This record gives sequence, C-alpha cells and structure tokens, in this order.
Amino acid sequence: MGWLLKILHEASVNEEGKLDIKALLNAIQKEFPNHAVPKGDFDVQQMGTTLQDVIVPELFNPYVLNRTMELFSLLNSGVMVNNTEFDNLLDISNVKKTKGPSKEEMQVPSNWKPVYEAKQIRIVAFKHRLG
Repeated sequence: MGWLLKILHEASVNEEGKLDIKALLNAIQKEFPNHAVPKGDFDVQQMGTTLQDVIVPELFNPYVLNRTMELFSLLNSGVMVNNTEFDNLLDISNVKKTKGPSKEEMQVPSNWKPVYEAKQIRIVAFKHRLG
C-alpha cells in the first residue's frame, strides 16, 4: 500500500484548490498493475498453503457422505435405507470427462448451434374503433 500512499502524497491540486481527481486516477491506473497480486497467489503467500493441500477429495467426499448419512434423521428412523446399488450409480469417478471449447472456438459464430427450433409465429393486431 506504500505505492498508493506515495501517489496520494504527490497528488496535484488544480487552480480552484481542489484535488485533480482525473490525474490521480490515471496515476493509480498506471501504477496498479505493477503491485496487484492475483487472489490465488496472495492466499498462498499469506497462508503458505492452499485448500487443495488440505482437502483430498478421495478422502473428504466419502467422509462427508457417511457423516451426513449418520446424522440424517430419516435414515436413522428406518424410513430410508442406504442402497449400495444407488451409490454405484452416483459414483462420479466413472464419469467421462470432456474438455469444452476454447475461448477462440467460442468466438467463431459457425461453432454455435441454436438450442431451440425456429418457429413461425404470427402476430395479429386487433384494432378497435370507438364510436
């Protein structure tokens, strides 16, 4: 934040004795990219660790599922029963992962396909005469 304080101390005052806001904003916009840090990098610098370092999905997801089932009142009452057949159907490790289009591919209009059928819609105007 020292760079911002330096810019504020060096801010110019116009003929009316007021702060030159445009010049101040231009100076900040010019200097900001030199000092900005992406949030992910800032978090790693501050904490020294990331969420991915702490949570291992292969261990965490089954734990959350089992803990939720233990605490779920309908399951404990016997109204619902845990079924391993459904668990296997919901297992996302078997899902085939596909890569979506790149930004360059998204910018080409011919790559876009309509998601609806074009329909002919008639618009009828009713005109009433009073009198």
